Amino acid sequence: MTKMTAKVARTGHLFAVLLILMSMLTGLVTSGSSVVTATANIRPTYQTDANGTYPTNSWQVTGQQNVINQRGGDQVSGWDNNTIWNGDATDTTNSYLKFGDPNNPDYQIRKYAKETNTPGLYDVYLNVKGNTQQNVKPVDIVLVVDMSGSMESKNNGGTDRAGAVRTGVKNFLTSIQNAGLGDYVNVGLIGFSSPGYIGGGNKTTGPGYIRVGLGKAGNTSQQQAINSALSPTFNGGTYTQIGLRQGSAMLNADTSGNKKMMILLTDGVPTFSDKVKNSVVENGTLYGTNFGTTRDEPGYTAELKNPYIDSSGDYIYDTWPATLGEAKKAKDSGNEVHALGIQLAGDDGYWSEGYMSDEDVRQNMELIPTSPDLYEDADSADAVEAYLNNQAKDIVKNFNTIIDGTITDPIGTQFQYANNQATVTSVGKQTVPASELPSATIQDGQLTVNHMNLGQDQEVQIHYQVRIKTEDAGFKPDFWYQMNGETLLTPKAGAAAVDFGIPSGRAPATTVYVQKQWRQLSNQSLPDTLNVTVQRKVADGSLDPNWQQTLVLKKADNWKASFTAPAYNNQGQSFSYVVKSEDASGIDLSSFISSQNMDQQTATLTLTNQQYGFQFQKKTTDGTDLSADQLKAMQFNLTQYSDNSFQQASKTNAITSTDLQALAPGYYGIQEAAAPTGYQLDGTTYLFQLTSDGQWQYHGTKDNVTSGSVINGQQTLNPVGDKSDDFTVTGDHQQILTLTKYDEPKPSMTLRVIKQDNQSQYLAGAAFTLQPSAGEAETITSSATSEGQAFATKLIADGTYTMSETKAPDGYQSNPAKIAIQVATTGKEATVTIDGEALKPGESKNGYTLAIDSSTITLQAINQPLAILPHTGGQGYQRLLGIALGLISAAFLLLLVVLIKRRVVKQHD
Repeated sequence: MTKMTAKVARTGHLFAVLLILMSMLTGLVTSGSSVVTATANIRPTYQTDANGTYPTNSWQVTGQQNVINQRGGDQVSGWDNNTIWNGDATDTTNSYLKFGDPNNPDYQIRKYAKETNTPGLYDVYLNVKGNTQQNVKPVDIVLVVDMSGSMESKNNGGTDRAGAVRTGVKNFLTSIQNAGLGDYVNVGLIGFSSPGYIGGGNKTTGPGYIRVGLGKAGNTSQQQAINSALSPTFNGGTYTQIGLRQGSAMLNADTSGNKKMMILLTDGVPTFSDKVKNSVVENGTLYGTNFGTTRDEPGYTAELKNPYIDSSGDYIYDTWPATLGEAKKAKDSGNEVHALGIQLAGDDGYWSEGYMSDEDVRQNMELIPTSPDLYEDADSADAVEAYLNNQAKDIVKNFNTIIDGTITDPIGTQFQYANNQATVTSVGKQTVPASELPSATIQDGQLTVNHMNLGQDQEVQIHYQVRIKTEDAGFKPDFWYQMNGETLLTPKAGAAAVDFGIPSGRAPATTVYVQKQWRQLSNQSLPDTLNVTVQRKVADGSLDPNWQQTLVLKKADNWKASFTAPAYNNQGQSFSYVVKSEDASGIDLSSFISSQNMDQQTATLTLTNQQYGFQFQKKTTDGTDLSADQLKAMQFNLTQYSDNSFQQASKTNAITSTDLQALAPGYYGIQEAAAPTGYQLDGTTYLFQLTSDGQWQYHGTKDNVTSGSVINGQQTLNPVGDKSDDFTVTGDHQQILTLTKYDEPKPSMTLRVIKQDNQSQYLAGAAFTLQPSAGEAETITSSATSEGQAFATKLIADGTYTMSETKAPDGYQSNPAKIAIQVATTGKEATVTIDGEALKPGESKNGYTLAIDSSTITLQAINQPLAILPHTGGQGYQRLLGIALGLISAAFLLLLVVLIKRRVVKQHD
């Protein structure tokens, strides 16, 4: 076989070789170095009844009532009766399940939960304690160390590889001793180099290796012997084959049945090997099977200067067939071979086939150990030490009762993870280094723990938090729900899983009260019952569509009822409730605005039905008190609109009194439709809104609609004279909106009536009726003042009045003339007619003379005497009148005498 063919064959059949090596490794691992006692599962039992599902044999954390845990013990019969034990997690007797020998369990587990300060939030803990396996078999380990000169070369970190090996081996031995396994692990050493540099002799006769036989790793003398053997400076070439041969021989010399392991530490390319006499090709790789007594010694490369063909006809052109063949013989004899390639580099000594790359060297190195996964690279001195440290851990791990253990822990249907995070902590007497703690992940509703390795006095605790799902449909308070599904520990590969006990949790119930309050503007009769539908809010603040409660509130019960519910939501907060609807017969609920308040301290939802109302009050800018007659003429129009555009009116009500008007939520406009008598009308429409939550808002005027602003106490409106109209919000609950409307008096003219006779005498006693076109008539009687004024009254601008004399002064004729007065809008002019004919200022007609001066109308009214009598002046008039009266009296007396005499004569007859 040519060199090229051998090289291709070596790499082409790598896969098959790996399969064989993995098979060999599997045999070694499964046989193991120790025997684990078969441990029967302890299956906890659970009770299901009207209170829920919970452990039959249980314990609770002292003082906690809403979580219950599986009680511990070594077997089912070892548990006590159903009495609940109260204690804490420090009680190892009552809280752990113990597997194996009760006095020295193989491992112990427990799962327990406890309440946190947040209601409905629980801490869940899983504890696993390991131990050292019983009846363990020792392990024989030979360290095969490359002590060639290249190992003393400095690396990039400034530390030589040889120094890293010395430190790593020293720590390796110490770790095994510290783990308490010094009596169970036997360690020997084979150090190799080229003949003449190590082991005595010269380059021809020297063995090329040194040897420290197997001894207990816990013995100080054995540790000193190995460390001392590695202390000299490394020199010479790399005779890997002799190291593998001698390491295998040391292991094979022990026939005790211990597990056998060889760990090769080398920087790579073998520069010495024995001549190959026979060989075999397996899976494309050439292996030497029989070797001569002479050596191939390229010196600084693996390539031979004088290649040859062995007895099997295979072409031997480098040292690799001999080296790999020796490794194969070691593995075939039952030894588990590990290998560490330290800062491997390519072999540049090849001249005939060119450079052998780093990867080529690495691929050859991977063929040395029992399987590829038992090979590792070390690119630094630290990596060399880490490798040996990990090897020590792996060896120690094989004595544990928990070896690469796993836990599966699915969440219970009525619970959820609080944050999908789990922590792992070492809590045993013997600390588990952080780098060796198992991994714990929560995904897809399950906690999974992997790579758990625990020995004597080692214990880990996995912690996570769960919340009880009180918001689920059909959730029952004060009912036990299991926090998890079946929770299993698999202590090692191939072992049967065992059950953790499952805790149960519950959420307490609380009583929620619903209280109705009525706030009425009037004594409207209330119904005897009111139906309300209650919904609850969930943790995110939204309403739960799957939960509602219908209650009947009764007047006889002071409008109060209650229901039972969980005390808190999924986040541990008190549930908040709202009334979604209410229904009552015999009362219009639309005239009320409902508000709600949830008092978490008393768990009381108060539903208040408040009526809101509108009213107005009239004032004048001149401070005049309006009379009842003036107010009768007043009218406001209250219009309700369909939306905030205030365009579409739905209805309009006329208001003629200042009484309180109940209003439902909506958009409104208020406009003065008729002003009090004598006052100017303001046609402005003020817009306002009563919101559904009982807030008054001002939206400007019909001519200038605004988006709305809250009326805080008082809202100033349009100015009226030196005043301003305003909206005012009053009442204990801000339920009344009052419009204060100011009106300015209309312009007016003063009417003066002067009563005289035809002799310009002022007369008293005349009665006049003044009738405005709207309003009550006014009756005024004249007096004989110095000016003879009958009355002076105001006539309102733009008003029409009629006047007539209803009684003449004594001794005077009544004047039947009808007077009409029309006052102009300005209040500065007037039109006066007498019996339908216009009368201009200065003119007289039918006993009336008109004068208009500025804003005063003066009518001079003349009355004629009943008869014309002589009138000479002085006392003559009075004397004549006295004589006339005397004659009348004498005639009357004479007539009376005659009548009496006639009556007397008639009686005598």
